[in-house]
Amino acid sequence: MSHYGYKNSISVDVVYGLIRRHVLTPANSHDSQMLPALLDAENEEAMVWADSAYQSKLVDSFLKEAGYESRIQEKGSRHHPLNTGAKERNREHSKSRAKVEDVFGQMAMAMGGKLTRY
Repeated sequence: MSHYGYKNSISVDVVYGLIRRHVLTPANSHDSQMLPALLDAENEEAMVWADSAYQSKLVDSFLKEAGYESRIQEKGSRHHPLNTGAKERNREHSKSRAKVEDVFGQMAMAMGGKLTRY
């Protein structure tokens, strides 16, 4: 995988797949640090869909205080695998999260499948 030192973080409308917010950061910044900049107070949805990189107790408490409901993917580890309920929740959350991945796929396809540099 090529690495150029930048990371895209986006907030996507789950119904229409349009980018609502965009943050470009150095690649060494953690994903969860971008979350406050990506939240959109004008968004009618109060649910936050994100991959497991955003999952932490600190992020969960921040979202509750801000009035959002977390739909962040749960993650397991070598000695603490996900139980059946967590796997099922992740499967359900993935259906909405796919809209975000579609945006990145469209960016790549617009470039003829070539590497996109930011």
